[in-house]
Amino acid sequence: MPRRSDRTKAVVCRLCGHEFLAISYSHLYFRHDWRMTHPLRRYLQQFGLTTIQSGLTARRRSIGANRRWKRLGVHWTRKDVLRKIRKAGRSGDPRAAAASRVIQRNARLYHAAVRLFGSWRRALLKANVDPARAYLKRRWPDGRLLLEELRRAYASGQMSNRQSFNRDRHGIIEAALRHYGSWAAALRLAGIPVRQSPKSWTQRGIRTRILQRHRSGRSVLYKDVAKEDPALMAAVNRILRTSWRRAVESAKVPYPGRMIWTPRRVVQEIRRLRRAGAPVNAAAVARRKSSLRSAALRYFGSWDIALARAGLEPEKIRLWPPTDRA
Repeated sequence: MPRRSDRTKAVVCRLCGHEFLAISYSHLYFRHDWRMTHPLRRYLQQFGLTTIQSGLTARRRSIGANRRWKRLGVHWTRKDVLRKIRKAGRSGDPRAAAASRVIQRNARLYHAAVRLFGSWRRALLKANVDPARAYLKRRWPDGRLLLEELRRAYASGQMSNRQSFNRDRHGIIEAALRHYGSWAAALRLAGIPVRQSPKSWTQRGIRTRILQRHRSGRSVLYKDVAKEDPALMAAVNRILRTSWRRAVESAKVPYPGRMIWTPRRVVQEIRRLRRAGAPVNAAAVARRKSSLRSAALRYFGSWDIALARAGLEPEKIRLWPPTDRA
């Protein structure tokens, strides 16, 4: 028969009858040989209990936790919560104390208020802030007030994100459309520079842009265009709705694919590089166009023979003369 004990100072183990500040994992595991994964959970379920610690232990842990949170600067008291809510209620924005706004700007305040007062509405009432006023949606009946708000927000740098700005200003974009016909017109009347809309792409414009890249000597490979001109790539996907290779070919530009080398093409490419002033020694070609050097070795046996077939003198092309090996 378990001995009776004071619930606020100790708890009695239902298995052995001894009193403890809390039933621990080690007590169940070693003393009663409960060698399962969750012995504490099994203990609570078997005896229909809701806690395994005494009231004294719970209070000590709560005090320790509060000290730790206070040391970290995140400890909330009722006084702190009410002070923050009153400060938000005294601001010029009527919805500064709305739950959605507080969750976005200071989620810790919201969760602390719910934990300490039961709900955000109760916290507002306790702080003498009218919940109806906090959730009032401003209609912007006067266009002049709307323009003043736009100027103030632009001066404070709060117009970087249009969606969040509209949400924080309670439908200000809709009001601008109602008063001035468009958002751009409202910005111009407020003296705010209007950012130009991006270029409107057409199929003809896309092909012209690809052709211009090809004629200027720039690469039309997918990986290069994706880095240098992502807007063009996005326009191909959105308007042409085809592969990049087909878009290039539709502009009458040959897509640079894999070269099929022949002895004649090897000689022609060497001569072309020489005319363009590019180095045609073996090391430079191996670095810049390894497929050409590999094809030359495959068809002619050596790079010197390939140079000779192209009408060049290998001795003048080499950066270093061959070493005599006796």
